[in-house]
Amino acid sequence: MRNFFFLIIPVIVISCGPGEPDSIYVPDTTEPEEEKFLPTEIEIISQGLSCDDTYFTAGNKRTTSVFYQYGEKVNINFINLTGFKVVDELIFPKMDAFIIDKNGDTISKGFDLDLGIDEGYKSQTGGIDLNTFTYLDNPILPRENYRWDVYISDRNSENRLQTTCILGISRNDQIKATANNATFVEVYLYDTGEGMVITDNKVFPGQSFKMYFDGVEGLEEVDGKMFPGMEMSLKNGTGDVVLYAENALRTYAETGIDAEIVKKSIYGLVEVPEGEEGPLQLYIRIFDLNGNAEVIGEVELELVQFG
Repeated sequence: MRNFFFLIIPVIVISCGPGEPDSIYVPDTTEPEEEKFLPTEIEIISQGLSCDDTYFTAGNKRTTSVFYQYGEKVNINFINLTGFKVVDELIFPKMDAFIIDKNGDTISKGFDLDLGIDEGYKSQTGGIDLNTFTYLDNPILPRENYRWDVYISDRNSENRLQTTCILGISRNDQIKATANNATFVEVYLYDTGEGMVITDNKVFPGQSFKMYFDGVEGLEEVDGKMFPGMEMSLKNGTGDVVLYAENALRTYAETGIDAEIVKKSIYGLVEVPEGEEGPLQLYIRIFDLNGNAEVIGEVELELVQFG
């Protein structure tokens, strides 16, 4: 029987530049009518800047979908964005982005996204390809819709372009997630090799993946620390336990873990063993070493064999 590997990390919601510089854009945060706050494709408002194409990518693939599973990384891409004032063959774009919920509250924001280069970008024609991304995870909630506004402007002129869309966030309903004396935001699977959410519950021998527990609360907190344990079990198609850890977080039993890290995101890292039959049954339980709170994630995984 083999052991599990595990890690704990905080998860960043959006890629941001340093600080919060003033943006020339103020997102519309008036509370919309619920029947109008439905998933919509990209809407472009152009004032001097224009582009040949604007589209989403998710899981390294171009997509027209506005529906995504919780935890996915979604890019918005701008192809041959033109209209910038060229200064000595350089252009100076600026990009700001906001995620806004149905109540008009700003959930996350980013300024100068990947564009904080004072010396500008070389472009004889004034054109450039740009993109930015967001992770659809905590504090974003599953089974909710969110508006994603992206504002691109020219630092040397009044030209600008705005895109807005509404994304629908679902969850992986094949994952059974429960809590006792605790709360959580979501539990989901993430492929470490491909760097994307596992949406179809398919895994293969030798693969490493994570089961994330986002927004766990209810564990006792002592001096800013929480003391979680993590029981992990993986069974093969005949019901034999092939991986097991009584407490994968035993290293932290005495020192505890920063409470804000636990509240943000905690995960178990699984390596799929070779030579087993599917389907696999994964069970991970986060529990409080100092209390009776627990969060449990369970899922059946299809084992895909190659060759």
